[in-house]
Amino acid sequence: MKNLSFTLLFSLLYTFGAANTIEVCSGCQYTSIKTAIQVANDCDTILVKEGNYTEGNIVIDKALSLLGENYPVLDGKGETEILTITANHVVVRGFQVQNVGTSYLED
Repeated sequence: MKNLSFTLLFSLLYTFGAANTIEVCSGCQYTSIKTAIQVANDCDTILVKEGNYTEGNIVIDKALSLLGENYPVLDGKGETEILTITANHVVVRGFQVQNVGTSYLED
């Protein structure tokens, strides 16, 4: 039982200790929020720098934090939904959301 407890504790520490921060901006390695989500792992943080992002229908399908710095704009251009969250344990904070084309909640 002690070995199992130690193994679980080590696994949790490794998982949470290995979280990365991925930056998104016009001059960063990742310029697309969608691409950053694709390369992210559970528990990672995606830090979106100030700017306008018009990707539309951004799907968050893993447990991560999507944080805006200086309130970047997520703009749906009046044509599309902006965010679809299908995973548990997701944090979205620090964005200005505008011109949503489709909006609904499903639980």
